[in-house]
Amino acid sequence: MNWLQFLSSVIQSLAWPAVVLIVVLMLKDSIAALIPRLKRFKHKDTELEFEEKVREIEAQVAPVTKNLPARTGNPSDRVSQIDRLYDIVDISPRAAIVEAWIQVESALSKVASKVEGFDKNWRSIPPTTLLNILRDRGLIEERIFDGLQQMRTLRNRAAHSEDFALSAEGVRKFLELSKNVISTFEKQSEP
Repeated sequence: MNWLQFLSSVIQSLAWPAVVLIVVLMLKDSIAALIPRLKRFKHKDTELEFEEKVREIEAQVAPVTKNLPARTGNPSDRVSQIDRLYDIVDISPRAAIVEAWIQVESALSKVASKVEGFDKNWRSIPPTTLLNILRDRGLIEERIFDGLQQMRTLRNRAAHSEDFALSAEGVRKFLELSKNVISTFEKQSEP
C-alpha cells in the first residue's frame, strides 16, 4: 500500500462521520429547540416519560389540592419526612420516590381509619383496594383517585424497572405532589 492508497482509505473511513458532524453542527440550534418537545424517549425496553406523567398528574389533582386552607403550626410528620427526601434526590431518586409513596399510603390509611363502620383491619388491605373502597364511599374525589393510581404506577416503575431513568426535577415534582396529596388526606381525616 502506497501513501496515496493509505490517504484514500483514511478519507473514505472519515467521510460519513465528518458529514454527520457537519450536519449536526449546522442544525444544532434547530435540534436544541426540538429536545424540550420530546415527550417520550425509548432506551431498550424503558420509555422515559416520568416527568411528563408527573406534570399530568399534577394538573389533574391541582384543583383539589390548591384550595386547601393554609396549615397552621408545624407540618405533619409525613410532610416533614417528604421534605427530608429532597436531600436524597440527587443520590437515589428511586429511594426518594419509594419513600414518598410510603408516606402517601400511610396518609391514605389514616383516612380509612376514620371511616365509620370500616373494618379495623384496614392495614391488611392492599393500597389499591383501599383506594377503590374510599373512592366508592365518596371519600376520595375521582381526580385524586386517578392521580393516585398514576402515581402508584410511576412508583412501581421506579421501584421495579431496571432501566428506569428519571430527572431530579421530575422526582422533586413527584415529592411536591406527594406532599399535596398527603395534606389533602390529612385535612379529610381531621375531626
